[in-house]
Amino acid sequence: MKPSLAIRGKRDMLRKAVEAYGFVNVRVFGSACRGDDVDGSDLDLLVTIPADWEGRISLFDIMELESALEEMLGIPVDLNVANNMPEHLKPEVERSAIPL
Repeated sequence: MKPSLAIRGKRDMLRKAVEAYGFVNVRVFGSACRGDDVDGSDLDLLVTIPADWEGRISLFDIMELESALEEMLGIPVDLNVANNMPEHLKPEVERSAIPL
């Protein structure tokens, strides 16, 4: 299934799941955002760790959330944390990302 179709009608549920882990500012980027996603594409999500949560969210939390989102949607999810994104990639990703 195309990621853009998999998230239809599930945006609120996805936002709540992501926010339950402490993340904010959930955005979609990549092929689902551009409209050129295909069956088998992954869903690229960008999230932010708020300042008061920094140091409290572990890599295991990120992996657990990514797995939960994949189970919810039935498609691969690539969860990216804006706070940890390499500086050379950040401007382009943030410019193209749209709020979930």
